[in-house]
Amino acid sequence: MSGVAPAIDKQVYIQEAAQLLVAAVEEKEQEASAGASGRGTSGSLDLMEEMDLVPIEGLKPLQTSLSSKLRSVTEPSTVWGWLEPGSRVLPFVVLKGTGVVIGRGREVFEARLRALETMSPAMNAGNVPQGMSKRMSEAMANHMAFVEVADGRVSRLHCLVSQQLAHGEKVPILEDCSSNGTFVNGKKVGRGKSIPLKDGDRMSLVLSVAPLVEQYFMYHEGNPQDTDISKGQWVGGEAVGSSSPLTPPRGRPQPSQALSRSTTSRYTTAEQSTLDDFQCQICLGTLRCCVAIEPCGHNFCACCLSQYFGTQLENGVPHMCPLRCPDPERVVLNDTVRNLVDNLERSLRLKKGTREASKEDLAGQEAEASGRASGLAAADEADNTMSVLCPLNDDDLPVDAVSLKSRQVDVTLRRLGSPSTSVDDQLVCLEVLARLAWSDDSVREEVANTGGIDLIIKIMRQKPNNEGIQCNCCLALMSLVRGEGEVCQANQWNLAKAGAVEAMADAMRLFRDHPMVQLSALLCFIPLSLENSMMQAHLCQLVLSDVLLALDNHLTEADIQCKGLVVLGVMAQGDDAMHDSIRQRLLEANAHSRVSKSLKAFGSDNDEVLWAGLFALATLARDGSTMFKTACRALAQSRLLTVLKSVLEAYTKSIQDEGIEEDETIVTAGEYLVSVISEARDQLMKEWQQVILGGVMCCVASSAVIGWYLFRRRR
Repeated sequence: MSGVAPAIDKQVYIQEAAQLLVAAVEEKEQEASAGASGRGTSGSLDLMEEMDLVPIEGLKPLQTSLSSKLRSVTEPSTVWGWLEPGSRVLPFVVLKGTGVVIGRGREVFEARLRALETMSPAMNAGNVPQGMSKRMSEAMANHMAFVEVADGRVSRLHCLVSQQLAHGEKVPILEDCSSNGTFVNGKKVGRGKSIPLKDGDRMSLVLSVAPLVEQYFMYHEGNPQDTDISKGQWVGGEAVGSSSPLTPPRGRPQPSQALSRSTTSRYTTAEQSTLDDFQCQICLGTLRCCVAIEPCGHNFCACCLSQYFGTQLENGVPHMCPLRCPDPERVVLNDTVRNLVDNLERSLRLKKGTREASKEDLAGQEAEASGRASGLAAADEADNTMSVLCPLNDDDLPVDAVSLKSRQVDVTLRRLGSPSTSVDDQLVCLEVLARLAWSDDSVREEVANTGGIDLIIKIMRQKPNNEGIQCNCCLALMSLVRGEGEVCQANQWNLAKAGAVEAMADAMRLFRDHPMVQLSALLCFIPLSLENSMMQAHLCQLVLSDVLLALDNHLTEADIQCKGLVVLGVMAQGDDAMHDSIRQRLLEANAHSRVSKSLKAFGSDNDEVLWAGLFALATLARDGSTMFKTACRALAQSRLLTVLKSVLEAYTKSIQDEGIEEDETIVTAGEYLVSVISEARDQLMKEWQQVILGGVMCCVASSAVIGWYLFRRRR
């Protein structure tokens, strides 16, 4: 942009700089620990030094006591390891400070953090929140980061990776907090148990099914910035686990060092600014056609950011700032920075041509100008064009986050439906759709409105013999209905009308011996029928036999047993006559005996299977339904009471040994079932006693009649 820069009012600039500094202080104050003590009024000078500020004439020192706290907060944590993802779903993770917690339930993690904050005195007394081990509670209290994995087979709080002191040295430790197990080099760790990690160890979050979609990390020691990673550049900073690695735009000069969280301009006066203050953190050159990301405010070259977002669009990675800031809301044009860069470049050219300058100054200016010119020339010679997928020309700005996601969905669906797309690329596209729609209603609605549901089912029909296609299609469909809003409810009907249930039932029948297909279909059935009576009846009619067969054929697979039992419970979850007929059909199909087998196999070791079994039985023996007495009698006749008491005793013993609070849902459901089944058993015993007594009395009466008859005949 050309033209003369507008005059800068000194007092206005001082006020703006003061406001920026105050905002930065307040931001640091929120991050600082509550117990840190201040250092009086001298803190303002320390703060300016720490933030690399140049004193401005006329700006009074800010009265702040945060200097000591800011120093501790801004001090970089030592990076002691990193996790390399084994699939596109998983992120690169930097291990620093206290470590990370890995799981799929960020809301559970945050809820338990809040619970820890409210019960800090009780923590000192040895109490921990419900469902959390003492080690987990201590780790969360130390502000561990959370790595979210969008996979229904991963536990809400799956495992934690941290450092512990052993023989005077810090050792990386993995603690298993999952229900189905975390595996290190193929060996199960076990819930509540820990194992030291070595460089190159394979940490599998899911290993109980086919390795097609195994979720695993490779643990590495040291700092990833010291490692040449061909897959992409590492981005430092505090945030971890929020995205895939940064892939620099093709043709751009590679940074000489890893990107780091830094300002793109300093708090200086216009006279003190240089081109070094306006550097793009992607190409590391001077900002060209500057654009800014809101709300973080970081500036980048328009072409650099366009190609960066284009790469994320193509790979299905959630959009985020290259410096790992909060999710971007908009990309806007930054006229102020463009004017400053143009004025600085013009002044350099003028200084270079001034004959009055001394030789020494002239040599320095020429060197600076020459270096800048070579840097800009290198950038111009590179691929300086906008990404076709995400152009950021001035006419396109501002661009909001919703628009970027919409483009990503459109690109993925077009690739998925293209006849030239290979099977491997289709698998990637289905993974991308599942990831994008995992927790975003706008993406779910976009997929439904653009024919994405019909396209996914069409792919399932076109490639019925491909296990990977069937699995990924089921998971993509599941992501469209796994919420509670109106969009997910509408998608339940959209899937039913498109024939999704029939397609998944066919896949289960074709791949009866393939646990991954069975599990993927079961995972989709659960949200598909939640709080939808018609869909529950539809599932009962079409896939009840397939669900029961999956439970019989895969008795050693805890995941399948758990999800299958949940499907049975969801089908019968209601009070009306239709659900009574569903309960009757479940009893006729002997579903309760499958529950008994699952509890015998896993109820003592796996809390999720135990919960699912209790849920299925509680919906069968629902108090108030017309089938209540019939169901209780059927449960009593199947000798389920002995199994229930055994697994509940084992559960009580395990939580006492681990020192955690019991799950109220499990305890309440267990007590209810034991009570109603015991009553039904006692009633059956009384009825049998009456039958036996009646039989005995009949025999006695018959004998008396016969005896009287014989006596009369003899006389």
